[in-house]
Amino acid sequence: MAKKRKASREVQVSVPPTQYDPEETFQDSEDEFFAGREKILLDEQPAAKRRRRLEEQEQDLQPSDEEVYDQVDTDEEHEDEAQDLSEDEADWGTSKGDYYNADIIETEADALEEEQEARRLQQKQLKGMTEADFGFDESAWADDSQTKEKRTTIEKLPEPQIPETATAEERVKILKSRYPEFEPLTRDFLALQGAYQTLKQAAQQPNDGATLKFRALSAYLGAVAMYLSLLTATKAGIALAPAELREHPVMTNLVRCRQLWQEVDSLPDVDEEPERSATPPLEAAAAPVIVKKQKKTKPEPAPASPEPAPVKRKKERKPKRNDLQDLLDASMKKPVDADSDFGDEAPLTQEEAAEKARRKKSLRFYTSQIAQKANKRGAASRQAGGDDDLPHKERIRDKQERLMREAEQRARANPNEDEALDDDEGSEVGHNDDANEYYDMLVSNSKQKKADKKTRAEAYAEAARLGAQVYEEEQIGPDGKRKITYAIEKNKGLQPKRKKDVRNPRVKKRKKYDEKLKKLSSMRPVYKGGEGRGGYGGEATGIKANLVKSIKL
Repeated sequence: MAKKRKASREVQVSVPPTQYDPEETFQDSEDEFFAGREKILLDEQPAAKRRRRLEEQEQDLQPSDEEVYDQVDTDEEHEDEAQDLSEDEADWGTSKGDYYNADIIETEADALEEEQEARRLQQKQLKGMTEADFGFDESAWADDSQTKEKRTTIEKLPEPQIPETATAEERVKILKSRYPEFEPLTRDFLALQGAYQTLKQAAQQPNDGATLKFRALSAYLGAVAMYLSLLTATKAGIALAPAELREHPVMTNLVRCRQLWQEVDSLPDVDEEPERSATPPLEAAAAPVIVKKQKKTKPEPAPASPEPAPVKRKKERKPKRNDLQDLLDASMKKPVDADSDFGDEAPLTQEEAAEKARRKKSLRFYTSQIAQKANKRGAASRQAGGDDDLPHKERIRDKQERLMREAEQRARANPNEDEALDDDEGSEVGHNDDANEYYDMLVSNSKQKKADKKTRAEAYAEAARLGAQVYEEEQIGPDGKRKITYAIEKNKGLQPKRKKDVRNPRVKKRKKYDEKLKKLSSMRPVYKGGEGRGGYGGEATGIKANLVKSIKL
């Protein structure tokens, strides 16, 4: 018989009971987040939400090696948590108005609190800032100073050498380029020697004006002499460098003395004051022109002293000026305005004073010339015809006819005299002289305009070079009145330049309409009349309907 197999007994090992379920699953942080979010109720209050957030934050802040065993909460911990929650709720406030729209300033106290808080924040920020925040970096400054010290190196060039073969013109050119002030200073130094001797003799007499001028001129000439000696007297025998010469104090003194001499030179002489005080009051009250004429016609009495002799010579020189020159001088004198907004005017240089005197002389000459020729034109215009004022040459036929008419008129006036030939020649010469004078006047006027234009251009160029301004003097007519300008005479500049189409409104509107049609045709197709009479005659570009250029095969 077969033996039965014994059933194996399994030994059951008793497992000690544990507080954890082996089948329990552990959730990570992500699972806990989603699980906690599902538990949030819709009617949850803000206090509960804050409490839940705090719990989540506390769980996140727990250390990783914290035991997972249950901890027994004590009453003290519950009290601490409740106190923290109450403090948090107190920080947030009891109403939404505590933390919503809190930046709206409604009262003055709120504004002051806001300003105080802003100042506190600014002070806090400034305390944490350093010099580097403001751009004051000492290291950067040190680098800049080193670079600047490196850049300030100056290379000293050798003095220019003048070759021995250089001509006089080349030497003068080099002198002007290196020392541009040398030429005007030396010219003044030589030109003022005569004035210096004259003022030296006049300063010996009791005359304040002459003494003042003598001292100013002496200072100016002495400064020029110092400049010349400083320029030439060097140890090496070479002229002083221009840079060193201009930085020398002598140059400042030279400029000051030159300005002083220019101011004093323009002052009038003071010789007439004792003469005016010596004249009796009746003569002083009379008109100056009448007194001069009476003294000119009167026989001169014997001089009581040797001093009045030069005074009378000066009085005799004054009436040589004509009335027109006196009128021009009276009109050109500008009233002295003590309340000027621009201060004292700068004194004129010698070149400017000479130019001004030359202009005055030329103005007087041309004014008298214009007055004379205006009188001649006025007399000739009374007998002139329609075309007599045109400076055209007379034709031979017209000349013969005119001579015949004049001869007949003279024959009727003087029938007994046989001097017709001589009279014809004399009248012809007289008429030709008048025509030539008028023609010469027109030529001189055109030349004068060109000369004035050239002078004006030179004056503006000189003013631009010296940094000055040009003031045109007003022209005085023969009647003593100021002449109107060309713009006023021709009515220029008062109306804008307009086209001739403005004069005719119909033409103006017609041209505007044509321009609008051109613009319109460039934007969209415009009907232009269709096909003309006679059918299609080819394109306007040169295509002809009756012209065949094809080749027969």
